[in-house]
Amino acid sequence: MTGNIYYSLAVLGCFVAFCLMVHFYRNYVLWLFGIFRGRATTERMLGEQGKIFTRFLTQTLVLGIAVTALAVLKFVDMSALDRLPPLDDRQAVAAIAGMTAVVAALWGFRYLLLKITGGLTRSQKFVARLFYLRKIVTAIGTVALLPVFLLFALSGGEAARVLGFAVAAIIAAAAILLTTRTLMFFVRQGFSISLWFLYLCAVEILPVSFLVIAAGRVFGNY
Repeated sequence: MTGNIYYSLAVLGCFVAFCLMVHFYRNYVLWLFGIFRGRATTERMLGEQGKIFTRFLTQTLVLGIAVTALAVLKFVDMSALDRLPPLDDRQAVAAIAGMTAVVAALWGFRYLLLKITGGLTRSQKFVARLFYLRKIVTAIGTVALLPVFLLFALSGGEAARVLGFAVAAIIAAAAILLTTRTLMFFVRQGFSISLWFLYLCAVEILPVSFLVIAAGRVFGNY
């Protein structure tokens, strides 16, 4: 699957998009790396506004969705290499498009769930700031992940396994960053930790769990 020319072209497209992003938004990229190293508070993160920064976050989110989809396909290809049948070009394109649509749907589900919750509890401003915080952390994860992912996506054998651990470690670090930042955000807004835990389970963990279970059932049939 990941040896297909269309997969390689998709990875190359992500690389070109990343280079353009670094060129046009290099100050914001450096700022995100500073956050990843713990040099910015949650309030400072949320205080960064402006049309250019919002556009940067949106473009990084789109790139992050594509990178996540390609990374998932690579991990699936590595873990089920002997069981999955070879894909022709049309099937490879469908797999890439389908996985990208699934990852985008997960983001859309989270956004919709937060919007509904904000409307029901009349806390739209809080929800908007929370989702904005999630976009910033996603941008951090994307910027940190992309250079390693590009090597991981185009490698094979032992190198792919080592780089796969590096990709998983970066994803885990981004997840920990999101967890700690949202916890601090809830506490500083006067909400209880139990409410934050409910948010964590319903918005962050549950959708991913459904995806993992569904993928396991689908690929387990091969």
